Amino acid sequence: MPPARRGRIMEPMTETTSYAVSWTAGAIRFVGYARLGADGLRLAGGGPGGREQLRALRYEDVTGVDVVRVNAHRELALDLGTERLMLSSLDRPGSLGELADRLRELTASTHTTRGRRTR
Repeated sequence: MPPARRGRIMEPMTETTSYAVSWTAGAIRFVGYARLGADGLRLAGGGPGGREQLRALRYEDVTGVDVVRVNAHRELALDLGTERLMLSSLDRPGSLGELADRLRELTASTHTTRGRRTR
């Protein structure tokens, strides 16, 4: 006779709101996190020489979300009007695509899927 089960064996995972990422501001590379908030994406991290950067991006300012290849690595390209911000994932496998999907849902951005523009 199998043992009786008490409660759940596995608890359901909560939705991820924070991702380990790196990004470049000018010539400086920062390593930290991207956190999805109620009104926007927050980037916080550190760079060489103890430099820190905190950046808040409103969802309404993100006009495009694409996953692109740069030097054989996948990166997340966020179009912010005249600026393009590139994020690299330092998190678990699949997290870059997950973050891209979540941002597409939260913004009015368009993105490219196999050469087609979609909304």
